[in-house]
Amino acid sequence: MTVGDPHGELDGDLDDDGTEGCLCLVAGYARQDGLIARVTAEAGQRVKMSPMLGDFLQLRFVDLGPQPGQAGDRFRPVRRIAAELMAAKETAGRSHFALVIIAKSAVTIEGLLGSCAAEPLLAGLRVRYAGIASADDRQPGTGLADIVSSPTGKWGGRDLVDALRRQCDDLPRFFTTRGDPGLTRAELTALRRAHRAGGDVAGALEGGAEGADGGESDVLDDAEAVGAPAGMPAAAGAIPATVIGDDDDDAAAAGARRPATAVSRWLPGIPWRAHRQQTPPNPPGPAPAPAPKNTGLVYLLAVGEPDSMEDPALGRLQAALAEVDEKLAAQPACAYRVRLLYGDDDRLRGELLDAGRLGRRAAKRSVKADDFGELLKGVLASLRRDGAQVEVIARAQGQTVARPAVVIFTADPPMADRSSALAFADLAAEAAVVWVVPANSQGLVSPTFGNAPTVAVIGEHQAVADEICGLLGAAGAYAQA
Repeated sequence: MTVGDPHGELDGDLDDDGTEGCLCLVAGYARQDGLIARVTAEAGQRVKMSPMLGDFLQLRFVDLGPQPGQAGDRFRPVRRIAAELMAAKETAGRSHFALVIIAKSAVTIEGLLGSCAAEPLLAGLRVRYAGIASADDRQPGTGLADIVSSPTGKWGGRDLVDALRRQCDDLPRFFTTRGDPGLTRAELTALRRAHRAGGDVAGALEGGAEGADGGESDVLDDAEAVGAPAGMPAAAGAIPATVIGDDDDDAAAAGARRPATAVSRWLPGIPWRAHRQQTPPNPPGPAPAPAPKNTGLVYLLAVGEPDSMEDPALGRLQAALAEVDEKLAAQPACAYRVRLLYGDDDRLRGELLDAGRLGRRAAKRSVKADDFGELLKGVLASLRRDGAQVEVIARAQGQTVARPAVVIFTADPPMADRSSALAFADLAAEAAVVWVVPANSQGLVSPTFGNAPTVAVIGEHQAVADEICGLLGAAGAYAQA
């Protein structure tokens, strides 16, 4: 999946080339027949033929070996998963990760996913967890993991492949809704180095079957290949028509091609463990503030000529930029997402964050603008991409999307040449633009850059952050434009 940015990658790392990819591990306690491996291979072939998923998603099977018994090493499967992720080679500038467990029991799946959630490497990779079970045997109201189960209590071969494919179809929407930009190559390298320093995970792949694990049991039924999904021969490598579940009424189950039913959905942001104990409630405190009804996207950038980056006036403007970020986080009516741009006009960088997380040290980063027109084109291309993402998240939360805004801090207002004027007109047509300049430089901002209903020019002063927040929050000024 390639993210469009015609003038350079907007990223936080030099290796981010604007592409995104996802590695989805499909894991199970397969012991003899290689069933889940064949299901994964068939689903992977379908993914490759998909225009939406073919360039984004890679499926890979992980054999967890036999299921640990009561006296077995319950973290062995987690180490195998972590080892696979340590060895994986990223194929895109930014990487996402997912894990799908296939087993008969939803309780078994949720227990394993709970152990995975406690693994530091998997937590750092922000893995998307899901499962496919024959039946949901969890107590009503206790399941928190996204586990799909069969309506008949057993899976046919084609149905199981279809269920895995549906889980794959959900991945791009899941990452977009969460606002997860993926991990850069540098971030992955740092995570893996830190994990390696804590212990050698390569040992997780040693020992193969580990047959001495006390009390082991295979959660998959042994079944003969009585059918195969479309496109796969009914031979030694075929997927059985009934592959997970009881052997009773196999013929009826093979003929029942019913869609899978999602019995519970993942609750994002809530840490969970299987069989977790209830903690006593905290003493009642003040009632929480109501959730904002609006969401907004704001770009912040301090712009200067390459030879004027040490200008004291620019330093004061950068301090004001940091204060704007802090003030935006305190706005009760709108939840703002902020991206600070820095770098060169032909290679912008920056991370999309919740307002208030920028920090004054990060706010000292600036854009060196040799070509202001090219800078504006890059800003608009990125703003469109981020705007689409923010809109998806806002709609999912029932929020109204405010007009995006770009706040430009500069001690040296640029000249309005033809290229810059055209690029600025395009930007002002889609976003509110606020210029912040030294108090004695307001008259230096070209009328081409200032005479528009959605543009404001402000001289830097003690309360400039409050004035900017007031402009962005004024419904009549920008939110409804």
